[in-house]
Formats: sequence, C-alpha cells, structure tokens
Amino acid sequence: MKEMQKGYDEQAQRFIISHKLLSFGRRRGQILPQYPSGVMAWAMHSESQDLFLDTVITQHTDWATARSIGVGYWLRNSNLVVLFFISILYCVTCQTKVATCIANAQFLKNRNPSDCALFYIALKKKSTLAGLFKTIKSPKNEKIEAFLLNDFETQRWKTAAHKNAFALMKTQNYGL
Repeated sequence: MKEMQKGYDEQAQRFIISHKLLSFGRRRGQILPQYPSGVMAWAMHSESQDLFLDTVITQHTDWATARSIGVGYWLRNSNLVVLFFISILYCVTCQTKVATCIANAQFLKNRNPSDCALFYIALKKKSTLAGLFKTIKSPKNEKIEAFLLNDFETQRWKTAAHKNAFALMKTQNYGL
C-alpha cells in the first residue's frame, strides 16, 4: 500500500481500500451500479481528496465507472469539481487530462463517437470529435462531421446549432 504513505487522512485510506476491493470485485464480474453510500461518505469527509483523485480516476476510467464511483457526490471542493469537469486535472498514469481519458475509454468501448461527444465538446475539441465521426463510415456520421466542421462563431452557424439543439430536445434525443 504505497498510496497510504502519501499523506492521506484516515477517511481517504478507508475509501481507497474500499475502492480497491470494489474494483477487484468488478474485475471478477461482480458489478455494483454504484458504490455504497458508506464508501462515498468516507471520500466526502476526507480532507485529501485532491491527493487520491488521481488514484481513483485512471486512464481506463469510462463515464459509467466515474458515475458508479460517485465522483459527483463526494467531490466537494468547488475548485476540484470545476477542474475535474473542465478536465484540467491530469491523469498520473498517462499524463493527459482526466476527461480526455474518460472520453477515449468511452469511444473505445463501442467505437461510437456519439458516446463521447459531450466530453470532447466540453474539452473544446470539436475537430477531434469530427475526426472520430469521419472514422466510422455512415451517412448519418458524415452529416454530423460536416456540421461539426463549421465555424460556430458566425451567426449563421450559431442559429443552426440552436435549431438543431431544439429539434433534438423536442424528440427527447439529448445526444448528437
């Protein structure tokens, strides 16, 4: 347990041990939809969340795993929340932004660019997302790619984006 020597408080140590046990169970096929509230409570009461966040979120963490860990519930430092979701925090193992790791894992799971679209748009990597749509050949993906390659700073494309968003909301389709 080399992590325990990094200055974690008792709550962080309990969360990390629980996280490792639950991760081991997940690898063996015992999937929990969400961590138990007691485990998330240890993370929430910890004073060293910034230290163990990189231990919990790795290069292979997809959105479903991040949601089951309950990061949105226990990450209480407002600066860390902003940094996490705007993805300025870097993943220790791959030296890239955490949201980039999650977006990559989400795409590689099903090879569907729509699954990771929200992350790449939040990262302001519209051209990378368009490239992902280009790699998967289909008429729908070609239309989305052409749409994403436009300059949304101009009024014409801002209006088109708003109309597209309202049309998708009307059909209760909250993705691309």
